Amino acid sequence: MRTIRWEEYKADGVTLVRQIFPQRVQDDLKLGWQTLKQQFVEGSIERNARFVSGILPEPLGSLYRQESLVHAAQTLLGTEDVALYMNRILLKDAAWNGPVAIHQDMPYFSGGVVKVSIFVPLAPTQARNGNGGLIFVKGSHKYGNLQRGTIRREVFAPMDDAAPDLEIGDAVLMDFLTWHYSEQAPIPDERPLMQIVYQPASDGSYTTAKLGVAQPTLVSGKWLTNHFAAWGESTIPDA
Repeated sequence: MRTIRWEEYKADGVTLVRQIFPQRVQDDLKLGWQTLKQQFVEGSIERNARFVSGILPEPLGSLYRQESLVHAAQTLLGTEDVALYMNRILLKDAAWNGPVAIHQDMPYFSGGVVKVSIFVPLAPTQARNGNGGLIFVKGSHKYGNLQRGTIRREVFAPMDDAAPDLEIGDAVLMDFLTWHYSEQAPIPDERPLMQIVYQPASDGSYTTAKLGVAQPTLVSGKWLTNHFAAWGESTIPDA
């Protein structure tokens, strides 16, 4: 089991684990990406710019249960009782390879702020001067939950970036409050990136089939709540 750098995660809001998966799981990731691409052709999976919608096909659909990821989530959340919040693909390629403004994910979603995103590349990823990989702002999670929209970085104290290049088998672990962005991809190679979001099983929020989680999903341990609410279905947005 790869060591999770808890102190780095606590300080920076992000940490990288190289080769977190055994070879058989890496082979599953490659197979899963090819399977998913076929579903684009068949029309059973939808796409809007960088967002891929729908329940992911196997073997990607159940990757969130992989032992090393569950262990990482338990370590960073500080509990054996873990639930799944989101399970989606973010894609750049020749069809869409634009920049993504600096933002944090939490204001766009629901439930408690204690969540950990695990980003899993399905192809090699270059953060700068490559195919538009993610760049993370170290320590930015300490500012808490901001508003939706592009963050005005200039009004905050300077913070360093983490811009890791990733290979299949690597994973980036990110606090759900950590700011991140990506640059225009000068090389329009495929950059499929899984985002798996975990939370304590005391949090009954979950997303929808559009984001890969159609119902409350326990990953490990036991539920610590009887209150469940689906993102996007509980309120009518303000005008």
